[in-house]
Amino acid sequence: MKEGGGGDGIGIAATLAGQPAIADNDPAISGAYFGTYISPDRSIITITQQPQDTTVDGGKAFSFTVAATGASDVGGTVSYQWQKNGADIAGATGATLNVGAAANADNGAKFACILSVPGKALSSSTATLTVIPDTVSPTIASVVALAGNGQVIVVFSELVDQATVANLANYGVSGATVTDVSVRPDGKTVVLSVVGLVKPSAYVAVKGIKDLSGNAIAAAAVKSGPVMNLTSRDIGTQDATTYQFTNPLEPGSVTPLSGTDFDVVAGGTDIWDNSDGFHFVYEQRTGDFDITVQVARLDIANNWSKAGLMAREKLTGNSRNVNLVVDPTGTTPAPDGSGTGANVYESNGRTAEGGSSANWATASSGVPYPNAWMRLTRVGDVFTSYRGTNGVNWTQLGTTTPSPAYPATVYVGMATTAHNNSAGHTTYAQFRNYKSLPAAGAPDLPANAQAVPSLNIVRDGAVVMVSWPVTAEGYVLQTRDGLSAEWADVSALPAVDGDQYTVAVQAEGMQFFQLRRQ
Repeated sequence: MKEGGGGDGIGIAATLAGQPAIADNDPAISGAYFGTYISPDRSIITITQQPQDTTVDGGKAFSFTVAATGASDVGGTVSYQWQKNGADIAGATGATLNVGAAANADNGAKFACILSVPGKALSSSTATLTVIPDTVSPTIASVVALAGNGQVIVVFSELVDQATVANLANYGVSGATVTDVSVRPDGKTVVLSVVGLVKPSAYVAVKGIKDLSGNAIAAAAVKSGPVMNLTSRDIGTQDATTYQFTNPLEPGSVTPLSGTDFDVVAGGTDIWDNSDGFHFVYEQRTGDFDITVQVARLDIANNWSKAGLMAREKLTGNSRNVNLVVDPTGTTPAPDGSGTGANVYESNGRTAEGGSSANWATASSGVPYPNAWMRLTRVGDVFTSYRGTNGVNWTQLGTTTPSPAYPATVYVGMATTAHNNSAGHTTYAQFRNYKSLPAAGAPDLPANAQAVPSLNIVRDGAVVMVSWPVTAEGYVLQTRDGLSAEWADVSALPAVDGDQYTVAVQAEGMQFFQLRRQ
């Protein structure tokens, strides 16, 4: 044995009773025979909740959960390993097993969880999965186009087969050419890159798309949606050689659900300090404006994750900007250990390009998700922030008059940041009821103008039922049987069915429809 000077150690030798005494130079017992040993008799696992039999529709998500407590000589942390039909499921090592979609072939599958603490392992009871066969083909849930990106975002009603959904030949967009298709990680959102997008509405025809159970859209399904004058992109710092963003490190994205509702995923350091890292869904506005939005949800990546409205001079990370944002609630701890959400409305900005950021109004506590409404206006050179709960009644938070004044045309829209630029860290925000008006309190259109109506199209064999709101007066229904064909008026007189005009059209194969203002 040695002590002092570093490299301390101990050697132990042993002998049996009645054997010669140990000499100083006898070899020590190998370290392989030493360790921390526990008594299995003192290792305990108590299952307090067993997994339950589950019935689910084919193609839908399902889960199983087990709950337990544990104890042993070296700690009571319980480990989990889920099994399907007796075989381990890779990566399924939590108390809850989540599966994104049930296959028809999973009907009758047996699921159990092996729980363990040091010195003991125990199996849960077995739960049976019953899958109701999925025989329904997927449908198009929504179509929205972003003019600034040259993209049409199509959301399907369920998870879809990746091979069929990635096939360019399965899509057509009226008046445009589809050049590329990509699938979002959610498995049901498709982004079509197009050339020749025609405003104000995009008509999308889809065929051959299958769900995970193999049900296909047999005949062409057609759905229209608005073409929004919006662009979606990350703002921050790019590598000088590759031009890839290093802040945000995780790419952001937007999924438009309608012309007013948007789901955003964003990474990035923050909207603060001398330069920003965030995701921006924006348009250009000239002169006065009045923009409002409801932030229905903001997931906490950091206690200062942010979502809200912004007016920005440039699209560089260090640009001057004026913003109004909300932070996560103060009830859920952030996964990065930064604490619970700040739970405030913030009116912030950067007064000089590349300069520091500062508040221009006192933070307002208590964010009332899902009714966290906000409003940002510009009148001349003055910006004003408001908060509310219903999109009608507003409480003013503050005003700022930047110097020098902002240019007449600025970038305006929805901004989101995770406030954590580490790999794998993003936040998720739900923006609802986004409205961008050209002046504070002014209508977006002339008083006698109408919003562009949406068509609802349902095919039943060779008959296509086309309907649109009766409030959309002064329109005529048109049809054509190909992307390059000429539009022709439909001669049938619309019938009134409740609050809808309805027309039945005989149509074979792919058919496009639109409403033309008379």
